[in-house]
Amino acid sequence: MKSFKLLSFVLLSLALSACGGGETEKVFVPDLEQGGIISPTMSLNANFDNGLMSLRIPAGVSDSDFTLKVSSSSSGLTNDDFQIISNTYTLAPTDKTLNNPIQMEVFVDLTDFQQGKVYIARLDNGVWNPVNSSVSAASVKADLIQ
Repeated sequence: MKSFKLLSFVLLSLALSACGGGETEKVFVPDLEQGGIISPTMSLNANFDNGLMSLRIPAGVSDSDFTLKVSSSSSGLTNDDFQIISNTYTLAPTDKTLNNPIQMEVFVDLTDFQQGKVYIARLDNGVWNPVNSSVSAASVKADLIQ
């Protein structure tokens, strides 16, 4: 079984030069900003930070219930190698092993960043590491895997 862990993620720019028809179904959606219980049978699409970030959590992500908390913070961190162009997001607990990846999508205006490589990055031991990401005109998407 593959091991996946939740860590801090952020969208970086490397400075290189559901809608269904029919009757409405009532479902419980946990408040992940306060810490919500994710069960093994649950799948969830959730938006955060006023719609600037979304998570897609598949069913079977864990063998047991766990509490997932998502927090965001603004960061203007920039150096010669990269520039953060979105808020940073922390998914807790950071030591939870997952069966399947969680998909993160960050919505940001990328018109000013056409000259550099844009990606989602993971903070590991104080170092931002790129995550394999797909980029569209208005968002960057990645599977959060270890």
